[in-house]
Amino acid sequence: MKLSFVLLAVGCWLSAVLAQWEPDQRLTNDPGSSKTAECSNTWTVAAAGDTVHVVWTDDRDGNDEIYYKSSTDGGASWGGDQRLTNADHRSWCPSAAVAGATVHVVWEDNRDVDWYDVYYKRSTDGGASWSDDLKLSTTGLAFGPSVAVVGDTVHVVWDGLLSDTVGRPLEIYYARSTDAGATWDSVARLTSDSADYAWQPSVAAAGSGIHVAWYDGRNGPAFPAEVYYKRSTDNGVTWGSDVRLTNTAPSSEWVSIAAADGRVHVVWTDARDGAYEIYYKRSTDNGATWPSSPQGDTRLTPPDGHTSYFPSIAAAGANVHVVWTDTRDGGTGEVYYKSSTDGGATWSSDTGLSFKDSKQSLHPSIAVAGSGLHVAWYDNRDGNNETYYKRNPTGGVGIGAGRKPQATSSGQSATIVGCVLNLQSATCNLQSEVVLLNATGRKVLDLHEGANDVSRPSPGVYFVQSSPANRHFSVAKVIVLR
Repeated sequence: MKLSFVLLAVGCWLSAVLAQWEPDQRLTNDPGSSKTAECSNTWTVAAAGDTVHVVWTDDRDGNDEIYYKSSTDGGASWGGDQRLTNADHRSWCPSAAVAGATVHVVWEDNRDVDWYDVYYKRSTDGGASWSDDLKLSTTGLAFGPSVAVVGDTVHVVWDGLLSDTVGRPLEIYYARSTDAGATWDSVARLTSDSADYAWQPSVAAAGSGIHVAWYDGRNGPAFPAEVYYKRSTDNGVTWGSDVRLTNTAPSSEWVSIAAADGRVHVVWTDARDGAYEIYYKRSTDNGATWPSSPQGDTRLTPPDGHTSYFPSIAAAGANVHVVWTDTRDGGTGEVYYKSSTDGGATWSSDTGLSFKDSKQSLHPSIAVAGSGLHVAWYDNRDGNNETYYKRNPTGGVGIGAGRKPQATSSGQSATIVGCVLNLQSATCNLQSEVVLLNATGRKVLDLHEGANDVSRPSPGVYFVQSSPANRHFSVAKVIVLR
């Protein structure tokens, strides 16, 4: 439902439209297969300010290589493809993070023939030029890296074997740079369980807190995969003990983690209900304590018997955003989205993002920068796999209890001269709450379709917000004058 606000007053009227997801943009157009990370649940989209970065695996050159492209206008338009790797063998499963103008990319690489390693490279000028490839892993086989950055400190995790033989155990490893990727500390081993495997880690960083989640087979055949968590409170120098976050059979996999505003958020795919669904849990004290499982686990997707998998999570302040692949539309998977504006306490309804064509839209990744939301995934609607992108220019803005509202982008404000705010919907059927908030985020009036009397509020800046139950929910600024 798209809402428009028409302000009726003597001598003046203006309108503002609530922001929504824009149409899909195809980022790649070559005969090869272009895929976002498919061997782990890492972020292949990163954003800072108005610059958005996307990395993917592409086999247009005869073997898989890492490619990159960027937008400098918040995702409205995009530059050309850049090939980041040029090895004789496979480079794939990239992950990206950005701080200011410095972009960090890691990936899995077997250029040394049957010996998989984790490689890294960076750009210090917003993606215009790139450093040489640098191998981060030092022993055994290394797979599925994930990267996070705060300022000049870069954190990379991966899973790996102690030797070059396929077998057990797989453990989680960690590498850190404190000078924006120029030099790196020695690799640290984060897990020491020799029973089976620790796999596909996801890393988040907020201040000096570093948070890692992965799925782990140490609990035996009754629990073939459970979600585990570990944190550092001193910027990766020392680490706490492993914490088991799930306690259900048969399997909890494809973990993604985010941290912001003193909270740590974890999502994963879980088959406890028969079909794979998206589950969530949070810590409200920077990862020190977690609710018990299964009582403290929140199911985000409906019990419709369809498969929901490959979740990706991003957080900024109290706003939390999740995307995933879902088969509810009768095909093999489409990208869906939902959000929370109160730090994960409550959640909006689901919103379908990708083109409904009974094809595959897989491995979505989400990033938030300012008011913008950015999602990338790969899609085979064109007959082969291509990388797609979608944005919501103001979807990153939300208002939680007691939090100051933020205005939407240009064109999303209006001035009231007089006492009437006329609220219209394209469907003439408002099915979700719409409210008028003051500048501190406190509700002033409940609004309804048609003419609303706004004579009581004092002159000043206000915000019209639709409920998260509205799939196009966002914020529009109005100025009340007398």
